[in-house]
Amino acid sequence: MCIALTSIRQTGLAAVCGIALTAAGPATFASAQDVTLRMGHIHAPSGPTGRGADMFAELVADYTDGRVEVQVFPSSQLGGLRDLFGASRSGAIDIALTPYPLLSDIVQSYSILTAGYVFDDFSHQLAVLDHPDYGQAWSAELAEDGGLVVLGNYYFGARTLTTTETEVRTPADLDGLKIRAVGNPLSLATITGLGANPTPLPLSELFQGLTQGIVDGQENPLPTIFNQNFFDVQDYLILTRHQLIPIPITINVDSWRELSPEDQEAVRRAAVEATTFMTETVIAQEGALLASLEAEGMSVIGVEQGLDIDAFRASVTAQIEMLDGAEWPEGLLEEVEALAPQG
Repeated sequence: MCIALTSIRQTGLAAVCGIALTAAGPATFASAQDVTLRMGHIHAPSGPTGRGADMFAELVADYTDGRVEVQVFPSSQLGGLRDLFGASRSGAIDIALTPYPLLSDIVQSYSILTAGYVFDDFSHQLAVLDHPDYGQAWSAELAEDGGLVVLGNYYFGARTLTTTETEVRTPADLDGLKIRAVGNPLSLATITGLGANPTPLPLSELFQGLTQGIVDGQENPLPTIFNQNFFDVQDYLILTRHQLIPIPITINVDSWRELSPEDQEAVRRAAVEATTFMTETVIAQEGALLASLEAEGMSVIGVEQGLDIDAFRASVTAQIEMLDGAEWPEGLLEEVEALAPQG
């Protein structure tokens, strides 16, 4: 996947500036007081997300001359994704990394961001997130109705398929197989479109489920596949790349309003630089992980090995189109597809 990183930086900055202006609200900041912000996420400190979160904290301290401190709590120390989502909304913590499927509980349109085969690459997603009629408007709605301000977005990876013992090149090859699904309509529809039977299972139980044959395969970004050691129980890595996953850094709106305008700008700047680092790191890691997974014994099936990506795209798209008007406002799918960068 090719992404113009300069465009990512510019797009991210434009988006968060627009969001900040919308969500700033009444000035209640304490201009000369030191502020401590608690940030929680579920990822290991050593991965791209964990390193990016630590980088964000360091940059915030630097750019605010120490007036604002971000304390980072990784590895689910403050709870799982839904726990962090609720805690950041209530103000129990200040900053979280909350996937858009959870944020779609507040802003329905966010659901489309993880729809299967809708986005060509991360630049396409950023074009939507930066657009005043789409991403910026959705972020204003999130601040108003959900109490969260989006500071920046990064590319978490592309979800791709693995199977225990079945070579897969077309949707027909998945007929009758149980593939672990995340329990949301987009995941269920996407896996159905891939040709399999979606079977919800928590990530914490997935390795055991694969070992015991409860499911015949799973789909996740490459870093997750590697870090969870799925190569020990999965023979085939099928490069479907059916969903691209963007993740935002969000801050509680009251915590945001307590910052001075100068410190808000510093925090925005830190978020843009940290999310750019995370995106660059994930993209570089995706390429390296293919070789690592092959070295661990997985057989990689891509287009060069006969993977019919057009057949998967057509089958998944048929399922996704049925969600238009149900999981997001009617007509949004076509509008979002039209925002794909040209050239």
